[in-house]
Amino acid sequence: MVLGLFSCEIDALLRRANCFLIRYGTRILFLHNGSYWEAVDDRVREDLMKFGFGMTAVVALLVVFFTIPVTAAEILTLKATDGRFKIQGGFYPNYLVFLKGLDPSTIKTAWVDKEYYAVLDVHEGPEAGQSAIMTLKKSSDRSPQPEWCKTEGGENFEGKGITCLKNAEGLTEQLRFKVKVKWPDSAAALPAELQDRTWAEYPELPGRREFEELGAFDLHIVLD
Repeated sequence: MVLGLFSCEIDALLRRANCFLIRYGTRILFLHNGSYWEAVDDRVREDLMKFGFGMTAVVALLVVFFTIPVTAAEILTLKATDGRFKIQGGFYPNYLVFLKGLDPSTIKTAWVDKEYYAVLDVHEGPEAGQSAIMTLKKSSDRSPQPEWCKTEGGENFEGKGITCLKNAEGLTEQLRFKVKVKWPDSAAALPAELQDRTWAEYPELPGRREFEELGAFDLHIVLD
């Protein structure tokens, strides 16, 4: 029985050893690059081969373990047919995101319990192909996040701005999030699937033009 194995000069891939000191019973055998392999008897060789196969299996398991990808982050994606992305009160980095075209039956309101990261991907308009990084503001009794609201914009703008109009018809017209815009270097905090983007940054953010509506866009929210 092989009682001990001491290896040296293990190569970087851990697939073979260049030299071994092997204790077999009371005998010490020295092998270097297989120089004395033929000198050992069949029983010793068989034990060594069994040991080698066992070590190969262990290394294979370790390789598999360390190459398994990290579980993908849980991401909620809201696909808007159009909407707006507007600075709140003229104070950067506070912005409002309005999403139109969502199915109200699939939307939960007032659920944001911490500052989740989110990415806005613009698909139409002057900034098509650009994205912006932000965090969602936490929900409160006075300002649920998100909330359904009705606003005025585009050609129908009548000076009431981007305030949600309460008790108006069609309260599920737009879903509103209050957010804080982040700089592009914040992409390092995002999961890998959201990092490969062309990032827009202040003051060249999408939706900055007066009365501008975005067209189709996605809002990806990182939930974990």
